[in-house]
Amino acid sequence: MKNLLYYIPHRIVNSGKGANISNVQRDFLGMFNPWISLSDRTGTLDLGVDVFNNSPIPEKRTPESFESCSVSRMTKIIKSFQTDESKEKLVIMYSGGIDSTLIVCLLISSPYWPEISDHILLAFNEDSQIENPKFFNDVILDKFGHCLISSNNFYDIITNPSYSVVTGECADNLFGSLTVKSYMDATGKFDCLHKDWESGSLDWLLNKSDPETRDQREQMLYDLVNASPIDIATNHEFLWWINYSMKWQAVKYRMGMHSPNKQQAEYMCEHIINFFDTEDFQLWALYTEEQKLGDTWASYKLPAKKLINEVVEDQTYLIHKTKWPSLPTITRYNNSWGYLYEEDGKLSVSKY
Repeated sequence: MKNLLYYIPHRIVNSGKGANISNVQRDFLGMFNPWISLSDRTGTLDLGVDVFNNSPIPEKRTPESFESCSVSRMTKIIKSFQTDESKEKLVIMYSGGIDSTLIVCLLISSPYWPEISDHILLAFNEDSQIENPKFFNDVILDKFGHCLISSNNFYDIITNPSYSVVTGECADNLFGSLTVKSYMDATGKFDCLHKDWESGSLDWLLNKSDPETRDQREQMLYDLVNASPIDIATNHEFLWWINYSMKWQAVKYRMGMHSPNKQQAEYMCEHIINFFDTEDFQLWALYTEEQKLGDTWASYKLPAKKLINEVVEDQTYLIHKTKWPSLPTITRYNNSWGYLYEEDGKLSVSKY
């Protein structure tokens, strides 16, 4: 059986494949980025696109701390690399953002760092230096100065079979994504994120599509919220839940779908290591009591920033660093490939 794993919404809506999508379903998809695949992990919504869910929401259990999830993940990646004789280098894709900075900090603070340091490559470009220049000068050049490569060759790096390549993807699904910031910017006030979603971001989202389908789309959003295993009260929680429940699979595969050729796309979707794509992190995102967001936008991804600060103390970074889009000119919205399929354990991409 051939299963669809990823699609580009505006392409499917405007093609013969979208012939059976209703106006309500079309307008629901239209509330979100037209380039980002949506698939409901809860199995609640009919979006008019039959996407196979290979990223189910984990069964409830007590979560580990964010630090424990992070350290454990890094250890497993290192151990897997060391035992795979086909791999010569462990490659860290460093954007300069919070997610990849955390990965670097976990790597250099690992007890395995001395034995693995000569097997590391760190890929960066000009944007990587600008976003966090102090960390780049003090840490990256010091620890990785002998093994830096250009991430402008992104797809050649990722599809090199002798490399194990690690990215910071899926972190936004844990914390809420830039949609949270878009809503904050629309209101002009940070404290809106801690206010009631039903009188705030619900209307903001519904207003993005045709008023004639508003009531049906509103019911769909309520159905999605009611499918959450935890209470959703604030605008931050509401927008996070949409990202967590509907965009995990999209983020898992999206960079591969921008690959220049078919071979690269399929290889990347199959082999890339998205650091935050684990069950432990997903459980943490759902059930943790750790504070994800404080009283300013700079507190976004607070647990990650705290962990970075434990390794490389920098109070200015901890208090003031905010999220930037990571390496958009290299990896985002080239969209060479419209669809990703899985059949008999093999992945394949197509344009149409």
